[in-house]
Amino acid sequence: MDLSKLPKLSESPAPVQPVAPLPAGEREPIRMSYFETGMDVLISLVVGSIFLMLGAPFGGWLIAKMNGQVYDTSITWLAGTPKAGQIVDLFEIQLGPGWLYMGHWVLGAALVIEALLMILAAVSVKLRKPLIGLALLLCVGGAVANIVAAVMQIKMGFNQPVLSMIAVLVAGVIAFFHGRHLTDSRGA
Repeated sequence: MDLSKLPKLSESPAPVQPVAPLPAGEREPIRMSYFETGMDVLISLVVGSIFLMLGAPFGGWLIAKMNGQVYDTSITWLAGTPKAGQIVDLFEIQLGPGWLYMGHWVLGAALVIEALLMILAAVSVKLRKPLIGLALLLCVGGAVANIVAAVMQIKMGFNQPVLSMIAVLVAGVIAFFHGRHLTDSRGA
């Protein structure tokens, strides 16, 4: 029996030709999947909102200072102190909760702005790399603010600034993923 006379049941595909490399100095544009970008944005918005709420006293203090008012911490200096009867400033409270609030608020604001930048980066191909770089810079700024907060809390006598260190970790993880977007020329 001659098998060559039988009809073919399937056609095997032709072998894939290798893609020519890009000329020197040119890189493939960063591709971002909308699902991955959407998850990045969602995580940043949720975590940023949580940190903004945790740092709300700093936001109130900042608004009061910008309006030339005194922020009421509901704590007054005791009699016999140079500032007796005056309201204790947020950054003068024992063990440094003002610094903790500052770190959380700065990180929260950075993450919310970063989420908006990532939305723009997903839409704009030409501005994608600078926008991701700016988002990365904001995350690093949020981490630095929390490192400063931890150091100041330790200086004020609080020996375990765990929440500030958790905020540094969160900012570091998000910054790592933005760095991945910048260095991965294939996209995700």
